Amino acid sequence: MVYTNFLVINRIRTFYSNVGNSETVYEALKNNRTWSEGLDALKSVNWEMSDEYYSTRNFIIATKNT
Repeated sequence: MVYTNFLVINRIRTFYSNVGNSETVYEALKNNRTWSEGLDALKSVNWEMSDEYYSTRNFIIATKNT
């Protein structure tokens, strides 16, 4: 299915990683620029600490029907 009548409003990308040994990685981008509010939101989550690696990644495209 091809969508041709949509205008992209925002592109949001988030990433969290539990590397192990109490190390974590956070990333939040909005329209390919550092997004401080998103980063603060990611850091406010009570992520489960683990000795094993795990991660979550999201990519969201907000559009408007033209």
